[in-house]
Amino acid sequence: MNKTIFIAGPSASGKSTLSRRLASEIGFHWLDTGSVIRMTALVMEQKGIKLPDSYEAAEETLVPPWSVGELDQTLDWPIFVNGELLEYDNPQLSNPKYDTSTVFLARALRSRTWDLLELVSMIGQSVISCRQVPKKLIHYDEILPIYLNLSPQDRVLRRAIYENKEVDLDIVQRIVGKEVQNIYVGNLISPESAADSNYVLVKNDGTLDRSAAQLLLEVIHKYQDFTPEDYEYTLDKLQATEKSLNHFTLWSELA
Repeated sequence: MNKTIFIAGPSASGKSTLSRRLASEIGFHWLDTGSVIRMTALVMEQKGIKLPDSYEAAEETLVPPWSVGELDQTLDWPIFVNGELLEYDNPQLSNPKYDTSTVFLARALRSRTWDLLELVSMIGQSVISCRQVPKKLIHYDEILPIYLNLSPQDRVLRRAIYENKEVDLDIVQRIVGKEVQNIYVGNLISPESAADSNYVLVKNDGTLDRSAAQLLLEVIHKYQDFTPEDYEYTLDKLQATEKSLNHFTLWSELA
């Protein structure tokens, strides 16, 4: 099995942003399962198929098929939903309505999603953003499972900034309410469970700087022969927010 880095965690914790930057930096392929599920919801709406609103409905929902294309020069994994290529940057996938409406759809697709993750892990070196790592894969030596954690308050604020909105009950429900539902239906595990399940637990302090540093350091330790100087250079390129860290101090703290 090839080297694969999983970045799991709750909604708005920064896992998609960070995993894509990390994949680009170390030359791995990138897959975001959240985008695959949102694309599935979009296709279902276009076909007039009602999104499930309960666990029972999810079990009975017929969803469009997925397929995996051949890897090319781009780093993004080519995933097709009902024959249509997923465009990860499609603005329609960022529609807030999918924040809560995909909870039960994701439950219906969990087995299919885990099959996809296993397949991708076997084909090529990848960084994968997902809600949790399949139990079948999590103990493989070639798998690095990371759980990116950020407080609910910070995740709500982060989503509000992303949507250029004031924090309101709608955003709170879409982030905090979705988290509760996802844990309930089994799409997501808690940080405590992740810590007991072989994940590397990364606590975000409210910016992506420190999380990026910790994640990248874990990657370096497991897969790369980087020096501290290489680490500083790579971290500088990986920044998702304003530079706010002394990289040499950070290396000393984390190493």
